[in-house]
Amino acid sequence: MASRTSKTGVVNRGTAGGDSYYVTDVSTLSGGGVRTKTYRTDGAGKNKVLIRTIDVNNHGEITKNENTSDTTIEEQRDFLNSKSTLNRIVKDQVNEVRSDLQGEVTSDGGNADGVTDQIFDKAAGGSGNVESTSTEQVKGFLEGFSLDTSKGVPLSLVGNRRLEYENLFYPEDIATSKQDRIRF
Repeated sequence: MASRTSKTGVVNRGTAGGDSYYVTDVSTLSGGGVRTKTYRTDGAGKNKVLIRTIDVNNHGEITKNENTSDTTIEEQRDFLNSKSTLNRIVKDQVNEVRSDLQGEVTSDGGNADGVTDQIFDKAAGGSGNVESTSTEQVKGFLEGFSLDTSKGVPLSLVGNRRLEYENLFYPEDIATSKQDRIRF
């Protein structure tokens, strides 16, 4: 297992709540899974108090998603809102350490290369629906096309696109009216 701790992130809770600071520990698990532990800390990243743990196995299934008794009501609400500042910070923290973990050799002699971006996203509290297109996938897709160097696009794609279009109107009678219209 390999592990990294993120930099400290801050959530401003307004004049009544002030600033709350958070760090996330990200660990790869044997078998290709990921565990994230999110802590509330002081401004220096010390005095960590665990507030949430998420485990995701190598199939992308969440096997643990628990808030601790130290999680405040505001933090619980934030974890339920995918667009909250706290959730965005945790996702950014996981992404910050992800590249370090994906190439690192683990203590059991393996590495975390098999851990996908989707697994890291789920471990950060996300849906796991992230675009993951490697350079090799893009090269493989483009191999069958010859490139038109003047335009930088595959010739077969240029040859299949329409160059002329008919004029269409919506509503259909707008062509004969004096109403304003937008042409695309």
